[in-house]
Amino acid sequence: MENSECKMKACVKPMIISVLAVLVTLFATEYLIHGIWLMPLYQQTASLWRPMSEMGMFPWCIIRLLALSFIYSALYCKCKKAKPEACDIDGKKQCPIQHGLCFGILLGLLIGTMMASSYLWMPVPGELAIKWFIGGLGQGILVGLVLSCICSKKKGECQA
Repeated sequence: MENSECKMKACVKPMIISVLAVLVTLFATEYLIHGIWLMPLYQQTASLWRPMSEMGMFPWCIIRLLALSFIYSALYCKCKKAKPEACDIDGKKQCPIQHGLCFGILLGLLIGTMMASSYLWMPVPGELAIKWFIGGLGQGILVGLVLSCICSKKKGECQA
């Protein structure tokens, strides 16, 4: 197969842009959610977490966020490609923001549920579990909106 026929080539650049945009979004929201909003609750439950002297895992945090960024971007791309007609309402093209919002809500429900479910096996306050859910939902919605904005402006094999 010649390079001119390779359909993957059309996806590489848009996927890199999407992954980087989602990475920045996740990094910022992780800092806002966990580093600022939830920090007082984390301090109240300090016995559950690693001591600050052991928190030198920043490279692993970046790898985790990079992996999640790739997964979220690939899922969005696959959802848009799977049923493009699902994006149409009464024959009219659906606004990309609506698609991103729908994707983001589902992603946020997944993220929030996974985060909050730690309450089932960890002795954390219920307030923390609720805030984890809310933070995860907000993070998912924001990621969906970022992806819809990025992908609606691209013309490639894996974009809408």
